[in-house]
Amino acid sequence: MQHYIFTAGARKIIRDGAVVVWHGSMEQRNLINDQETYRLILEKKSTQNITAEEDHYLEKNARKYEYIKKLRDQQSDFFKKIGVNEYVTRIAQEETNLYKPDWTMTKQMMETFNIHSIDAPDDYGSAAYLKRIAPSVQNGHIYSIRRDASGNVTAE
Repeated sequence: MQHYIFTAGARKIIRDGAVVVWHGSMEQRNLINDQETYRLILEKKSTQNITAEEDHYLEKNARKYEYIKKLRDQQSDFFKKIGVNEYVTRIAQEETNLYKPDWTMTKQMMETFNIHSIDAPDDYGSAAYLKRIAPSVQNGHIYSIRRDASGNVTAE
């Protein structure tokens, strides 16, 4: 939730020792895959018989499907309204070869997602910053992500 509030702020203040943690969104791959599975079975049911297992899957996941669909629409509207690229909420989950559940990034990287007016320490979001404040950061389980010279996302 915090990254939604943070991205919407006109002025974003990150005090020394604080961290904005990014951790995914309604567009993350596992939720999209679940939605697609449900949609395909539902589509199949409209034209042919489905197995008892598929029918059970639809029954079990109907409310979840509708709820996630609603949240995805709301999230999409939100990020369009504030002019921020929502991919910021899931980049470390989808572009690194190691799934990173919690991460942060530098001010410069946030700006590439159209997040501006950030007041933070100069080294904010770097691996050095996280190391410096490590005792207060989930036992060091928050990663700093950045793009290397080739444009690939790396996590430290």
